[in-house]
Amino acid sequence: MGGTLLGFGRVATVEEKHAEARRLLMRWLIEYREIHVDAPGAAVAEALEASAQLFAAERKGEQAARLWGAAEALREAIGAPWSPIEPEEEKREVTESRQAFGAEAFAAAWAAGRAMTAEQAITYALEESGV
Repeated sequence: MGGTLLGFGRVATVEEKHAEARRLLMRWLIEYREIHVDAPGAAVAEALEASAQLFAAERKGEQAARLWGAAEALREAIGAPWSPIEPEEEKREVTESRQAFGAEAFAAAWAAGRAMTAEQAITYALEESGV
């Protein structure tokens, strides 16, 4: 399953092929749920972050903030830091999304995302994507 769907999903987001990105990213999440790993790992955080990036690209600030918050909480819980390259790119995207959505609303959505379990965040991403 793994990185191929995530990687292609991220590329499709950057190329503004949002329908394709959604198909790939949501397929990854669906496959993950079917396997139902008891202890979510860094790949789940990456999938949530990639989904957040897609929502941000679609100007869906609340959804993006919730998923970034959920991914952050998951990374903290499992002790899985970002790679050295990811934080700068992620910070820029988060900052742009926060400015577009509004700082207060963004912070509230981020906090709501941090309160989600990994399973709740996956379900949220799928539901908000129309899957």
